[in-house]
Amino acid sequence: MEDIKFNTGNTKFLLIISFVLAAGLCGLLIGYYDYSYEVIALVAFVPALILSVKYIWIPVAGFFFLIPLNILFVLSSGQTLNKLVAIFLVFLSIITGRILQVSEIFRNRKSIYVLWYGLAALASLFYTNNIDNSLYNLERLWYLIGFYFLLIMIFRDATKLDYVLWAFVFGAVISVIAPFFFDVGRIEDEELSRFGGLWGDQNQFASILVGIMPLSLAFFFSYKSRLAKIAAAASFITLLSGFILTFSRGGYVAFVLTVMIAITANIVKGRDTIRIFLIASITFLLSVIFAYFVFNTQLIGRVETLNVLDSVQSVNAERSLRIRYINYFVIAPKLFVENPVLGSGFHEFIDYSPYKLNAHNTYLEVLTGLGLLGFIPFVMILILTLKEFRIYHNYIIKKSGSYIRFTIASGLQYGFIGYLISSLFISTDTNKMLWIFISISAIMANVMRIDKKLEHQSAQVESTKRRRYVPPQQSRQLES
Repeated sequence: MEDIKFNTGNTKFLLIISFVLAAGLCGLLIGYYDYSYEVIALVAFVPALILSVKYIWIPVAGFFFLIPLNILFVLSSGQTLNKLVAIFLVFLSIITGRILQVSEIFRNRKSIYVLWYGLAALASLFYTNNIDNSLYNLERLWYLIGFYFLLIMIFRDATKLDYVLWAFVFGAVISVIAPFFFDVGRIEDEELSRFGGLWGDQNQFASILVGIMPLSLAFFFSYKSRLAKIAAAASFITLLSGFILTFSRGGYVAFVLTVMIAITANIVKGRDTIRIFLIASITFLLSVIFAYFVFNTQLIGRVETLNVLDSVQSVNAERSLRIRYINYFVIAPKLFVENPVLGSGFHEFIDYSPYKLNAHNTYLEVLTGLGLLGFIPFVMILILTLKEFRIYHNYIIKKSGSYIRFTIASGLQYGFIGYLISSLFISTDTNKMLWIFISISAIMANVMRIDKKLEHQSAQVESTKRRRYVPPQQSRQLES
């Protein structure tokens, strides 16, 4: 993933940015004027097919771009547009023959744990109480597992991964600005005006932004081009502003802990660490100051609710914290003790909650729903994902010393850590964002394995040439 120099005629990247922005604008206009998605998709299918067969990373980038725009592209049938793009990717994998690369899936041991987790969820149908609820969540899970397998088969070029990740960041940016400029999206007016962007749920949206912000910051530090830095800085500030307006307490905690972990672990060595800390801190403080003067009542009121954590009685006085207290310390332990191995059923926590809500904690949701049978592979998936990010950027440094690839891999790694922390406060095991991270790390590991294989083959060819080489003087002696 080499540095892209905007000022040296690299028009391809400019075309991609134009394409992504134009697609986002068209999508907003489509959503605003309520045009027929089916007709537009049919008209766009032929040119999209021609481009996608030659450049398969384009529909992959489109899929990533659509993920943060969750509630904008919803068809009358209830299906989202990114599901249609996923179907289109399956079609491409068939006609291009990439589906024959199915053996690549199980070269990565994480795929075994992914399959184990999916089968454990499927087996829970035999003992669940509410089969309709389990089936709904099971459908979502296997859709994401299929997407994971599909990406490994069709995406094998690390040099195009930066385009895909830029599209991902731009999709999140549009998700933040759309409610303000196009009156599309969600701003909830209850006790507090909380911002949900084009995702909808404010807490989930905050966790998504926590995961994407380190990536936009990594773009800023990795690219030398002034235009790339401006785009990355503007994206980071926009995402940070949207994040603050979610008023998500769990998101705030995840953000602060992620920054502390990133600084402590030295994302970038030497003085760059200080630069990252200073720029992130100044930007965060300016955003907080802005939010304080514009939304001071809501912001202070939301954060001050954390002051009640000093006792059980004070926690019970605040409804959302009371719900979490009961979920974490009353219902979850009881369900686990009753069914420690198999669990109570996939996403069945909601049936045992007096509030009819999920666990608001990903790890408890999995542990109580699938027991140790599903919790062990789930935790292994997360551990191996972190390990793959770490191994990949160490490999890049050893191989080529590419500062861009190293920094972007670090941004993905710490974005994933932030998302895992925020998952302590929401249930995300069937969330697209979680499986995006799981899939990206698998792509990196697969590309690294292919590169090592090609290097080994190249070394063997060179070794064979050297063994067969006969010096000219020795050759003349043999002839004589």
